Amino acid sequence: MPPLPNLEEFPPARPTAGNIGKICAAGRRKLSYGPWNLPQTSYSHLARQGAALNSLEEGVQQCCQRPEDEKVPCCSGVWLAVLEQFCKAEYATKTRPYHCCKQSGAGRERCFADEAPFPEYDFAKKKSRGCPDPSRCGAALSFPPGEPSGANIRNLCKLRRFRPTYPASSLPKSYFGWFVRQARAVNRMESAFKKCCRPEDAGCAHQAWERVLVQYCRQEFSVKDRRHYCCNKETGEPDYRCFASDAPYPLYDKEIRVLSLAEVTPELLDSLCGQFTLLTKQKNIPALIQNITEPCCPLQGQERTQCAEDAKSEFIATICGPQRNTWKDPKRCCSQTEDKARGGCFNRNYLAQVPVASPAPTVRPTEPAS
Repeated sequence: MPPLPNLEEFPPARPTAGNIGKICAAGRRKLSYGPWNLPQTSYSHLARQGAALNSLEEGVQQCCQRPEDEKVPCCSGVWLAVLEQFCKAEYATKTRPYHCCKQSGAGRERCFADEAPFPEYDFAKKKSRGCPDPSRCGAALSFPPGEPSGANIRNLCKLRRFRPTYPASSLPKSYFGWFVRQARAVNRMESAFKKCCRPEDAGCAHQAWERVLVQYCRQEFSVKDRRHYCCNKETGEPDYRCFASDAPYPLYDKEIRVLSLAEVTPELLDSLCGQFTLLTKQKNIPALIQNITEPCCPLQGQERTQCAEDAKSEFIATICGPQRNTWKDPKRCCSQTEDKARGGCFNRNYLAQVPVASPAPTVRPTEPAS
């Protein structure tokens, strides 16, 4: 039998002293797999590979926060645990297991290490079969959209500009009909919501939601693919209760997340230097972020991080000094005389949880290998 196709980055390389710098490098392209970029039928082995890569990324991210002498053994331990779990999952199915899993102990480890296509974790060099221009690729698909109501109409309307739509040029041309039909349904729904959001009319939005789902289910039954289970097999009509309960973000809050300004990290600065809207009511947060982003975002690497740390320290000194009377300090952080204690007080009480709205990461389904 011919070998099954693998994900381009599988298996992952063994973490070593030679590649740990790349693994923990700020800004390294991280791997992320899910329904948005994996086939939904006939390729379950790719889902297991994707889950293993996701687990590895999550684990090494934690390891990279450790002291230098602990990073390699920590990452190596994660690598071994992930591959052990992967092989257990391989043998739990009726399909042919990955060939390295047939070995054990050091032999299995060597097999996976020798097979790794990216020993330096430099995924940016891979030959992708996906969209060549990330700005034109569709974002992770959230389907079905939540049922509009008075409880979510504000988020539905206020955050609409952050939700993705899917131009035809970003959609896959083959293998992913299910994704294309869902993406087009989302496009129609967002277009209809635009007309309902000028007065934030929940009734109007609900009618649009039902209308688009009727059209979506008709399209599902016009093809030979497996239909969405919320489209009634007998009537071909949508089961609205099923769609509503299946919505991954019923409150339309996917674009809302909480940032911590307590610790300046490359990941935080990537967020602050991108597109977002502050949702906090704290008076000084917008000014602090402006003081960080204007001078620091054009910089790179450690220089940008140091710039942001300096800007944050200067801002705290200013609002506790010349501008002390312009705001209330209910936690009395400015009364702390030592800079370290004052900064810690701000971090705990004012900067640890800052809600923002921002677009979801852009991705595109990757067509399975032929």
